[in-house]
Amino acid sequence: MAGLGVPPFSEGGSSTRPPLFTGVKYTFWKQRMTIFIQKMDWRAWQVIVQGDNVPTKTVDSKEVPKLNVELTENDMRLLQVNSSAMNALYCALDANEYNHIIACKSAKEIWKKLEIIYEGTRC
Repeated sequence: MAGLGVPPFSEGGSSTRPPLFTGVKYTFWKQRMTIFIQKMDWRAWQVIVQGDNVPTKTVDSKEVPKLNVELTENDMRLLQVNSSAMNALYCALDANEYNHIIACKSAKEIWKKLEIIYEGTRC
């Protein structure tokens, strides 16, 4: 097929592997990645849109993050959703793109950082 003048593609669609972003065609990648994450786990998409829910407790009438030893099974399941979303995003970026988001601590932060880099700031 390559001999027929059809350009080779480095990847095709996959239902098990996230689309790879190499720094070009961001809008195309973003649409594909949105659907990939929604299909993977709708809660993971919600973590990207709304942010992760850090488990908290009330101390002196203030909400503070729970210590690791205080986490319940449900707390750990919620934290796992953010980890799953972050992993999908990590796996979808080549090394150059990964360097842009290496300091991000949440899936929402990664998504927003990429939006700012490739779409600019919004008014």
